[in-house]
Amino acid sequence: MLPFNKIEDKLNINKCYDLLQKSIFLLFYDLVYRNEYFVKILFAPRIEEYPDAPINIHLSIIPEDSPLMQASTVNECIGNFLSFSSFLFCKIDDENDILFIHSIFLILTCLCQNNISLSNITNPKQTKDVYIYKRKNGNQDNKIIACHILDLIAVFIENNLNKKELFECYYQALLIIQKILFYLTYMKIPFEYQWNEIYKSLFLIISYITKNLDSLKNEILLKSIINMLTKTISFILINGKIFMNEMREYDLLIKEIIENKEECQKLKSIRTKLEGLSSSENLTNLNEYLEEKVFIYFKPIDMVIEYFNDYDSNKNITILIKNYTDNVEFSIKIDPIETYHENPNKRIFFVRFNKLIISYLKLMIENDTSLDDFVPSLTGSSSAKLF
Repeated sequence: MLPFNKIEDKLNINKCYDLLQKSIFLLFYDLVYRNEYFVKILFAPRIEEYPDAPINIHLSIIPEDSPLMQASTVNECIGNFLSFSSFLFCKIDDENDILFIHSIFLILTCLCQNNISLSNITNPKQTKDVYIYKRKNGNQDNKIIACHILDLIAVFIENNLNKKELFECYYQALLIIQKILFYLTYMKIPFEYQWNEIYKSLFLIISYITKNLDSLKNEILLKSIINMLTKTISFILINGKIFMNEMREYDLLIKEIIENKEECQKLKSIRTKLEGLSSSENLTNLNEYLEEKVFIYFKPIDMVIEYFNDYDSNKNITILIKNYTDNVEFSIKIDPIETYHENPNKRIFFVRFNKLIISYLKLMIENDTSLDDFVPSLTGSSSAKLF
């Protein structure tokens, strides 16, 4: 069944071009997920720019004295992908667009759990100018790729909180943030970033959940998203000093928690009710489960709220926060995050994606439309590139 009733409608054909361009995400996902060699190539500098550099044939080891180790540019593909994604995140009009958004998050998830790509996207020697649409802290900056990915996540959250159909994407966004955080901590990588952008996004989701519980309480992923939110904030509290270049970025998180303490307490209450404490289950066992598996992620947040609960408003809060962060230590261990694997039960996503592509190709064929206008780069023009 074709997606349009009037095949001759030129606007529909133009939409075909647009959607078929986005369909390259499916190929890109498959390459990133299954092809380790492609991932190595994706982040490799252009070899022709370094003709005298010694190259390992498998691209897995580059000598320290190689000019490639000093390369300051990343393959254009990844930058263009992030830039294109930022536009799509702000232009979600129908369920077809949601398919593409999910595919973008799958690609980002794969990139952020592969050690090869993680070592590259967090490498301070590999920077890239990337235009992120609606980015608040500057439209185009020369930064490492992980910074652009976090900016992209912030743009998505800030522009799509009122869309319930994207609820699963909030979970994917939080998972990507966590994967980057775990890697930075494990590798003890100094990371220069304006973390306030991520803090604001996290507390935007918390505020959204607490204010819209009636419409969200039946969402299957609600408990998981609350767990991910608190786990992410607590992980930064516990380990932020390891990878943050400036302590003022850490202090900003403490300030956000203080300013949003009522929302945090409401979130904990919501999470408790979602577990069904009022049911006839064994309350002792249920409470033990909550303490061990759920509330452990709230503990660092609770500790901050409790410490500043009765602070003297006449005193400088900035100084109080600094004194607190200089001395505080959290002896709480956060479990490793989940690894993404294709779920056979979610084949429907890939089936729908392929059907969508086929339907638009069929429409173009029936309308005798040339692909020359769709991909000018295939006919020799360099003015248009997918990414």
